Amino acid sequence: MKIWLLFFSVLAIVAVAESSGTWTQVGSDIDGEAAGDKSGYSVSMSSDGTRVAIGAPSNDAGGSNAGHVRVYEDINGTWTQLGADINGEAANDLLSEWSVSMSSDGTRVAIGAYGNDGAGSDAGHVRVYAESGGTWTQVGSDIDGEAAGDNSGWSVSMSSDGTRVAIGAIRNDGTSSDAGHVRVYSESGGTWTQVGADIDGEAAVDWFGHSVSMSSDGTRVAIGGRQNDGTGTSAGHVRVYSESGGTWTQVGADIDGEAAGDESGFVVSMSSDGTRVAIGAPLNDAGGSSAGHVRVYAESGGTWTQVGADIDGEAAGDLSGWFVSMSSDGTRVAIGAQGNDGSGSNAGQVRVYMESGGTWTQVGADIDGEAAGDTSGFSVSMSSDGTRVAIGAPHNGGTGDYAGHSCICTSIICSCKLPDGTLTALWTKDI
Repeated sequence: MKIWLLFFSVLAIVAVAESSGTWTQVGSDIDGEAAGDKSGYSVSMSSDGTRVAIGAPSNDAGGSNAGHVRVYEDINGTWTQLGADINGEAANDLLSEWSVSMSSDGTRVAIGAYGNDGAGSDAGHVRVYAESGGTWTQVGSDIDGEAAGDNSGWSVSMSSDGTRVAIGAIRNDGTSSDAGHVRVYSESGGTWTQVGADIDGEAAVDWFGHSVSMSSDGTRVAIGGRQNDGTGTSAGHVRVYSESGGTWTQVGADIDGEAAGDESGFVVSMSSDGTRVAIGAPLNDAGGSSAGHVRVYAESGGTWTQVGADIDGEAAGDLSGWFVSMSSDGTRVAIGAQGNDGSGSNAGQVRVYMESGGTWTQVGADIDGEAAGDTSGFSVSMSSDGTRVAIGAPHNGGTGDYAGHSCICTSIICSCKLPDGTLTALWTKDI
């Protein structure tokens, strides 16, 4: 079983805008509420980049580690909270630990709480909220996991209009132990109804559903199984499915990781029409041990073909491809490398690439974390046109140790001020 290195305890969320290859700050810092919140663990942006949902999985307002989500709106360059906090239901829900997804217009948000116990211990659930007049109201009932231990809500992805949601449950046992599955739900009149059957993982411990990304109309879904052994132990793979008449059918063959241990499919991001998909493999070794890489594939006639060369991490230990986000047309991709040391050990970075004629070229310079331990790039979300990107670095101490804050980049370099005190050497997670 892999151990994930999440390094230190600093969080930042960065909102930046790109113009002519230069990344500049949008608005001011967005701070976490309290010490230990880890605000920015997940981020999701509206299509035009003027709204952003920010997850803080360790916030305690609803109970210890219940978590919460806050939504902010850019009003004339100022980030202003929209409505009240959306708090987790109960202690240890880990609301928004990995998963928050926003509709195109920013008026709906789906939030996963994989530690929720509604259908059994750690069955998990997803809640969808809609905003009207500055008030967030739950849409329909909770969408609960199938059984205890499923961790449903580990990943979520929403259609453009917010009426469909794909939900990953990485430890579901439908095919075999911890194979994982994805369920897609559609909302009509306030009721969530499953669309088609479960989309099950291939084999035991695939953790299928670790990542999920949905096309704009909700009829295609890309699903990552980071522990799949198709081309070697934990090489990982991605499968894409298309829905017609309530039936989910795989589109083309599996998109397998390059080599054993790559964990390809750790994260996926799909273009609006579902014909392109960016796949992160943060443990790939092409650029050095665990430098990571991203591959982009395009589909034509049921065949997936790689677009251009691999986009490799800068150096060993970067974990590039920990998070990726793709523009609507699939020609731009933002890549998080939370372990990058450009401005200090594990400061993290984000790089944005643009594709033309099959060649990926970096847009502007690196967007680096400000200081050691920031883990900037832990989460990333891009606007539809690829000119704005929100970046989470979930271990910053702006308003208290591990509270997290949004650090705003001017030109190229982030300027997040670290709190006084000693940084923790490592934090490890094993499931």
